[in-house]
Amino acid sequence: MLYGNGHKNFTRFIHATAPLLKGNSTLYLVCAGGRAFLHEESLLIKELGIERKVIACTNITDSELACLYCKAKAFVFPSLNEGFGIPVLEAWACKTPVILSDNPCFKEVAVEVGYYFAPDSQESIREAVGKVLSDQSLQTDLIKKGTSRLRLFSWKKTVSQTDKLYQFLL
Repeated sequence: MLYGNGHKNFTRFIHATAPLLKGNSTLYLVCAGGRAFLHEESLLIKELGIERKVIACTNITDSELACLYCKAKAFVFPSLNEGFGIPVLEAWACKTPVILSDNPCFKEVAVEVGYYFAPDSQESIREAVGKVLSDQSLQTDLIKKGTSRLRLFSWKKTVSQTDKLYQFLL
């Protein structure tokens, strides 16, 4: 399971997923990009007894990040607030299902292509992550829909729309 883009909503997320990590000998949490764990976060991970199940990957290259996305069973983005959510597109590009907080940004980007949870509820996070990780059919469906939805996003399209906006404003 891949958790990326800094450590947003990390404490709640790690509390929520600790039972899943403990209950599955093959499940690991990879926290990619961003910074190393804060001292308090490291202590929490140890307190929860999951220090061998949680891996921090800092200072990674784009190709290493792509490899992590491709190998992940799911990408989880529990952020409470977000501007757009480029990691969602990155996960789709690597055919990885996304599990997202139900904030408006993600609902706009992912629509029905993400599996959502209430980011302020450990129970909701745990249920959503557990459901996606245990349901191969759901994973396949999310991957298929994500690959299709990704086609709506491109830099070429963004440049074209920005140019049209500038022309309109002039």
